[in-house]
Amino acid sequence: AENMNTRQQCKRIYSWVGRAKSSDQQLKTFQYRGILIKSERSLTEMCVLLGEFVLVEGENADQPFVAKLLKLYEDGSQEKHAVVQWFSRITELPLNKRKLLQREVSPQEIFLDKAPGYDTDINVETIIKNVKVIPLAPEEAVPVRSNGKQIFFVKESWDGKCFKPLSPGLLSELKETEKNERVGSPKTDRITRSTVKTKNIQMEIESRHSASKSSLSKERHSQRVANGINTPGARKKLQLNSMYTAILLVLLIHLLLFAKLIAELLDLETEVLCLSIVQHRQLSDFLNISEQDREDDYLPSTDCSDSSSSEEEESMMPCTPKRKMRSSTTLSTPKSLRKPSDIISAKTPRKTTPRNATPRIPIRNQATEKPANVLEEARLRLHVSTIPGSLPCREEEFQDIYNFVESKLIDGTGGCMYISGVPGTGKTVTVHEVIRCLQQAAENDELPSFQFIEINGMKLTDPHQAYVQILQLLTGQKVTATHAAELLAKLFSTPGPKRKTTVLIVDELDLLWTRKQDVMYNLFDWPTQKQAKLIILAIANTMDLPERIMMNRVASRLGLTRMSFQPYTYKQLQQIISSRLNHIKAFEEDAIQLVSRKVAALSGDARRCLDICRRSTEICEFSSQKSASGLVSMAHVMKAIDEMFSSPYINSIRNASLHEQMFLKAIIAEFRRSGLEEATVQQIYHQHVALCRIEGLQIPTVSEIMAICSRLGACRFLLVESNNKYLHVRVRLNISQDDVMYALKQE
Repeated sequence: AENMNTRQQCKRIYSWVGRAKSSDQQLKTFQYRGILIKSERSLTEMCVLLGEFVLVEGENADQPFVAKLLKLYEDGSQEKHAVVQWFSRITELPLNKRKLLQREVSPQEIFLDKAPGYDTDINVETIIKNVKVIPLAPEEAVPVRSNGKQIFFVKESWDGKCFKPLSPGLLSELKETEKNERVGSPKTDRITRSTVKTKNIQMEIESRHSASKSSLSKERHSQRVANGINTPGARKKLQLNSMYTAILLVLLIHLLLFAKLIAELLDLETEVLCLSIVQHRQLSDFLNISEQDREDDYLPSTDCSDSSSSEEEESMMPCTPKRKMRSSTTLSTPKSLRKPSDIISAKTPRKTTPRNATPRIPIRNQATEKPANVLEEARLRLHVSTIPGSLPCREEEFQDIYNFVESKLIDGTGGCMYISGVPGTGKTVTVHEVIRCLQQAAENDELPSFQFIEINGMKLTDPHQAYVQILQLLTGQKVTATHAAELLAKLFSTPGPKRKTTVLIVDELDLLWTRKQDVMYNLFDWPTQKQAKLIILAIANTMDLPERIMMNRVASRLGLTRMSFQPYTYKQLQQIISSRLNHIKAFEEDAIQLVSRKVAALSGDARRCLDICRRSTEICEFSSQKSASGLVSMAHVMKAIDEMFSSPYINSIRNASLHEQMFLKAIIAEFRRSGLEEATVQQIYHQHVALCRIEGLQIPTVSEIMAICSRLGACRFLLVESNNKYLHVRVRLNISQDDVMYALKQE
């Protein structure tokens, strides 16, 4: 098959065939009977007429779509359109529906696609070339084609739910079309000619010359018949003189002798090289190998030429005389006279690696041990990576996200939902549960099928690598970031034939920040394109990130749907822990409530709450002073909280000066106001002044604030930008906000 990448680089020019037929005077549409495709690289033209089968460009460059032309027309804007009937390969059908066939499918077999939801009106410029489609009866087998021509076979249809044999009327219609193409009727006549004017002139001269020669031969033949001479004049034989024949034979003999001499010289060099290799090998054998091994070296070599597969391959290859023939019945040859290839084949058989080899994790020698006690089982269930059976406390958010994506899938449109919230509030796990339920509904034919892909900003080395990953997940192509951005822009801005809706999850959107904000802008802009059919679920920690990275008019035009995940309350955290334990009595009720209240007062991060509970079970299990009930008590929880929040950083914050602690509070207040985890000293200073007025403290000067910032940066509490911007220096926290809040609330 022709490579799509190469074909796309070659520009094609499309023009109509025949006169236009006006079909609608008001809409100013004109119908045509064919399209002429001209390639600038190969200087050829191809005529595609109505009723023929064509290849249409798709998202996968290596597998274009197959369709039948039903109508060709031009609208009032002079855009060329085509109405087609789609045919699908087995790889284009949903994975869960392919098993309905219950048979092996040839790569050259296609199915008449009657599934609803596909756009049958395409752009003519997406047509590549015409192909041949042969209809088959249900009982006929798909023949194996070894030639390079693209020929497809069809014998079943697909309606989106099941496979059915072609109806007799449709089968006869397809056979009639295929018969007309084979006979070469004017309807399916191909036009392939050179567009170079000189070639046309040369062809015209040759045709005139051949016409004059044919007329002259007719005259001579008529003269011979009139004279009574009957001589066959259909073919002339070339007869050489005997002298010329002898000279040619002598030259041929000399060439053969010269070739034999060269072959003997090459043989001599090969044998000398082989002898030196073998002598070195025999010396190493004498030093390292036993006498029995040396005797085995002189055994006859095993010839693999008697295998059935090699005989079949050799029978298919053209017969070529060999310089030396090795027979399986020849006497054993000593190792010193063998060729290096023979030695390798005799001693170490060549191993082949499978082309699609997949690495596998070794199987465990022993099965994983089951939990020994209640505390160990509770520790396993409370792990952050454990997938819970349900998602409590996020039912409303789940339903809103599900309804948003479901409506877009049904309407066949695109959109973007911006999901924000502090870390640990269940954003990502809720979105993944929505996708799982939507995929289940699509498999049950309750929703249109869709394509799901996901990228994570934390896993990207550069924000522009998002283009590369999205394109690779969509089409399988791997190109540079700049080229990927161009291809994606073209993909989402042009109507795509048989395009399914794509659901894209962009997690950690905050990390895709760039100076020009082109990555985020494109992610928000692509779903607004009419032909994109793209649904983006963008997950970030910042609530008003779109307005801060873009101008207000641009942000308002994007029309984002927003969803905010609020921090968990202590009752919600308590419910999450109880649902994870699932009626396992490992904690006292007061202990679970204490953990929930402590974490809810700081950040509401469910992951931090689970970590504290897991550490509490370890303390309870290894503590020498266990409670009488053997459960995790409030004392164990307090010890776990002290361990997690008693780092040297926290102790240093507790011993810091009053204005240094106030400066840290001002940083957190500014971060929460802006939604970004970075701010300038000037912005923090305004927050510091406001806090001092609330607390009734003396307001420090700008120089004192800069000195406080320098001291906190020297202690590595802060990451301070190293430049001479003074108040415009940017500042970030080097420790978590939870640790800062915990240390300051203890005062």
